[in-house]
Amino acid sequence: MKLARSMLLALALISASAARADMIEGYPDVIVCEVRSGQVLLYLSEVTADGGAVYRVGREGVKVGPDRVFRRENAPDCNGKTLERLRDEGKTRSLGK
Repeated sequence: MKLARSMLLALALISASAARADMIEGYPDVIVCEVRSGQVLLYLSEVTADGGAVYRVGREGVKVGPDRVFRRENAPDCNGKTLERLRDEGKTRSLGK
C-alpha cells in the first residue's frame, strides 16, 4: 500500500510537470497501464543490446522485445501495443533529463 501511494504521488508529479524528453531517447521512462486493482506504473529499468527494454513494477519485470511491443496480459489496455502507440494514447510519461 505504501509503495502504491508513492507511485501515485510520483505519477501526479510527473503529470503536473511540463513535457520533457525521455531519459533514454525512444524509450518512455514510465508506462501506465490499467489492471484489475487500478493503475500500475512500470518504470524503465534496462535497454537491452537487441533494442528491447525491461520495465519494472516492484520486483516484476516486463520485457519489451526488439519489435518494441509491450506484452503484459493482465494489462489489456497496454498489452500488444508498441511503445509508440502507448505514447500516442497517453499511456507513457517522461521524467526528463
